Amino acid sequence: MTRSHRAVAAAALALVLGATTACSPDGDVDGSPEPPASSDTSTTTSAPPATSTPPSESPSESPSDPPAEQPTPSPVPPETAPPADEAEAGSDDLQGFGPQDRSTDPWPDTRTGPTFLTEVRAAAHDGYDRVVLEFDGAEPPSWAARYVEEPIAEGSGDVLDVDGEVFLRIDTAMVVHPADLEREGTVVTGPSDVGDTTVRGLWSEGPWEGYAATHIGLDAVRDFRISTLTDPARIVVDIRR
Repeated sequence: MTRSHRAVAAAALALVLGATTACSPDGDVDGSPEPPASSDTSTTTSAPPATSTPPSESPSESPSDPPAEQPTPSPVPPETAPPADEAEAGSDDLQGFGPQDRSTDPWPDTRTGPTFLTEVRAAAHDGYDRVVLEFDGAEPPSWAARYVEEPIAEGSGDVLDVDGEVFLRIDTAMVVHPADLEREGTVVTGPSDVGDTTVRGLWSEGPWEGYAATHIGLDAVRDFRISTLTDPARIVVDIRR
């Protein structure tokens, strides 16, 4: 991350947070406009007046008749199942993979509102492994991805303790602490359990000067692709096996 990129995002973040605080009489600095109320286009049909039902002429059931069979309840999906749009992101055709650096255009994009990381998770898929970065709000922040030899922490310059031989670094811009937006929540950081995947290690840093980075440890340079999802905001990283 260059100093010029950090300066651009830090200055833009300060302007956004300052302007939001000044315009909010009650100190609410949510950082994103209220979504428009969805219009209800459904129509309501009044039911016809009830009429009395004539008594049935068929004989009543015998007390010895077996009780009516109760319907079998539908199985409840596990809580760990990913959202449907996340399962479909990038599709399973294994297209769009490559080892080259890539980013949003522009990078960094300071037009996106401030946000913070809420969850990092990983799962195995057919032909690739998926790492999902979930953020507060509806729209994901701008991002840049590249391979690095060591997972270096922003600010301190320390080498982070992440398993792996090479590391795919995902930088995100306009990322803050939840307290900066007067929101409840904790900063997602530290190693994460990656489960049964080829990902060796996973570490998300806390924000520094408007940026945050996630380091994905791998055994070797592998092709990858990145897509984004909204509501909630997510950056989806697929790594080819």
